[in-house]
Amino acid sequence: MARLLVENDWFEPLLPDTLVDTFYEDLLLSRAGVLFPGFLAVRHHCFMSNDRGTATPHLALIDRHYRSWWLVLLQAGKSPPASFFLDQAEIVRAHLYQLEDARILADRNQNLDETKLERLMKNESPKLYVILHHPPAPSLTNADIRIGVAELFRSSGGREILRINGEHPRQSEDRLGICIRDPVVKKLLRLTPREGAALDSATRWEIEVQGALTTWTVRRQDNEILLVAPAVVSLPVDVELFALMRSDDGRLQMIPHTN
Repeated sequence: MARLLVENDWFEPLLPDTLVDTFYEDLLLSRAGVLFPGFLAVRHHCFMSNDRGTATPHLALIDRHYRSWWLVLLQAGKSPPASFFLDQAEIVRAHLYQLEDARILADRNQNLDETKLERLMKNESPKLYVILHHPPAPSLTNADIRIGVAELFRSSGGREILRINGEHPRQSEDRLGICIRDPVVKKLLRLTPREGAALDSATRWEIEVQGALTTWTVRRQDNEILLVAPAVVSLPVDVELFALMRSDDGRLQMIPHTN
């Protein structure tokens, strides 16, 4: 590894297993805003086991919009085969998370909303983010597993910095629900909200369609939500299903539903 020049200070590379996991955790938590933008990081040691084996993650990354969450595993030593990480992902997904888990995490990071975190942990299984101490990372195509490789550096003054190469956790799209076109009134969409989705109670919604911001009429009949497109909106005639999304800036978007 080459030296790094940061803020007029030279940093020398360290051997991957020079420092213990607790140091890695502290360094990751202190740099979380830069390393994991869009997530809230918190220490989370939790022993899990099932018929696939055992897992002990070190940190949790919570999407700031409470759409998804990741458990972080620090993997020292030589990188295991891909099958090991597939098993680890199944172990953390199958684990039964309690309300107490949400309370503990919220106590450890005051920026976390305990109520929203409880709802997230109840409705969504965690994904797995692995940080290896040694390359290479195994090749995986599972979207619920991301693998990065850490590089450590230390300055002559004893300051440590961390770089993570490879993959990083991704934020989930905020899909509020699926809309189906009415068979008779083609500009009428019937919305089936995703469980736990936070929907505005207003009677008009600003929704972006094909890059244009348009105003839709919202009608509620019993447990059904009807969205009436304005006259200026021309929905694709060959599409029957649409996804209602919320972008990072809070804007609603209507796109053809593909999966």
